[in-house]
Amino acid sequence: MALVLPEGCKAVIFDMDAAFYDDSGLATKAVIANLNHPGIFSSEKRVRKDMMGKDFTNSETFYETFFDEIAEDCGAEPEYLREWYNSSLIPKMVRLIRRYHKILPGVKNTVWALRKSGIKVVVLSDYEAASRRLKLLGFDTQWADHIFESPTLGGLLPCPQALQRLCIKIGLQPQECLFVGNKKGGIAASKCEMPFQEVD
Repeated sequence: MALVLPEGCKAVIFDMDAAFYDDSGLATKAVIANLNHPGIFSSEKRVRKDMMGKDFTNSETFYETFFDEIAEDCGAEPEYLREWYNSSLIPKMVRLIRRYHKILPGVKNTVWALRKSGIKVVVLSDYEAASRRLKLLGFDTQWADHIFESPTLGGLLPCPQALQRLCIKIGLQPQECLFVGNKKGGIAASKCEMPFQEVD
């Protein structure tokens, strides 16, 4: 992974799900893993897609909206959905990562080089259990200065406000960071004037 650092760059923000591993096939595996709740799983995917890029200010509002919208879509109670999500869906995703996915070649060397240069390494994911999933990919979480999950920042990518809140938390301006991810993350980065590099 060859990075082109902008002048004055003090941190690199990696979209974990785009830059750290090949997620091709993960969606199909997730469908198979959730065949016991196909309607709820489909509703979760529809609601997640609809909420992408929208700002909900904080994690409490995000999750309240998230589960209320899934409930409206599939007819289940929000509290049941919250329990299903945290005790079934996310653990199944973790197991899929452990079984089928490894960190991409070059990621470790890139991260070590950044740390050696004094540049902060920040990892961002749109999904929960980010630290656990990183470890299963073979990424030592101590290599990252910060690990964030987008819902805790009030919005899923490409929500620019989520990136702005991330910058506040790490004490830097968006212009002092480089965002590394896919086109979805690039939209958020451009809206808050953050340099962006698309993954290969």
